Amino acid sequence: MEKIKKFLLNLVGEIYIPECASLKYKKILHISDTPTVIYESIIRLIKNTNPDILIHTGDVADDIKLQMAPQLINSYRVKVTRFLSSITPYVKDRIIIVPGNHDNIEILKSINSIEIMNEGSILNINGINFGLSHDYHGLPKKCDLYLYGHDKFMTDKKEYLNGIYNINIIYIEDMNIIKLSYPSGTDAHRTRKKKMGI
Repeated sequence: MEKIKKFLLNLVGEIYIPECASLKYKKILHISDTPTVIYESIIRLIKNTNPDILIHTGDVADDIKLQMAPQLINSYRVKVTRFLSSITPYVKDRIIIVPGNHDNIEILKSINSIEIMNEGSILNINGINFGLSHDYHGLPKKCDLYLYGHDKFMTDKKEYLNGIYNINIIYIEDMNIIKLSYPSGTDAHRTRKKKMGI
C-alpha cells in the first residue's frame, strides 16, 4: 500500500513523506538543483518534517539558468526570495546554501536567515564533518559525509549523497539516512524540457 501511495503522490507532483521523516528527531534535510515548479512540494515537505538544518547544494531555481540567461535575474530574485522566505519559519536552526553555477550570490546573501557556504566547505555538526559542494569535484577531502548536486555523477560510496537523485534526510544522532524521491518531472524542469512523459 505504501508503494502505491508513494507512486501516486509522485505522479501528481508531490513528495511522499514516510511517517518516520516527521518524527521529532534532530535532522538535516539536503536538497539540490530545485526547479521553481516544485517549490510548493518542497515547502510542504519542510513544513511537515521541520528539519533542524536545511542544506541546499545549489541552483536554487534550477529552471532559471542564470549562467546562460542572465536577463532572467529579476525572475530569479522574485522566485528565490519568495521560496526561501516561505521555508524559513519551518527550519529550526539554519538554512545553508552552497551556491551553484546558476545562482546569484548577492541575491542569496540579501535574504534574511540564509547562510552562504563556499564549495569545498566543511560543516561540523556534533563532531561529524559534512563536506559541501555544488559539484562533486569541488568536495573537500576527509569528511564523514559528502553533500553535493549539479549533475548526475554518482559514486558507489554510501557516504556521498547527490541531491539531484534524492532528497536526503539525515538523522544527526545516528546518521541514519532516508532518501525521498523528487516529484515526477523534476528532471525535465531542470533541463528546461517542455514535454514530459510518464
